[in-house]
Amino acid sequence: MSFDFSEINIWAALVAAVASFIIGGLWYAVLFGKAWQKAYAFTEDDFKKMGAHPERTYPVMFICDVLTAFVVALLAMNIGIESVGGGIALGVVLWAGIAG
Repeated sequence: MSFDFSEINIWAALVAAVASFIIGGLWYAVLFGKAWQKAYAFTEDDFKKMGAHPERTYPVMFICDVLTAFVVALLAMNIGIESVGGGIALGVVLWAGIAG
């Protein structure tokens, strides 16, 4: 396995990171944020006590998305994925095996 970052399409990785950031924001803040908050019985006061600061959290999350995009690109490159179908299969495997 090699870690040759020069072969990664930087623009593709950055677009993937931006897409992940936007989808994550929509998923957790707009679509299911209130449901998540209710499921864990968090109140607005709880968030204040935890020191929730979106102006600090969002940049860190974006950096994590960029890092994840580059790691997945390295993984795809090293296992020889060159098609959209292969990328989708890798995404499903990573989701089921790690995120799931």
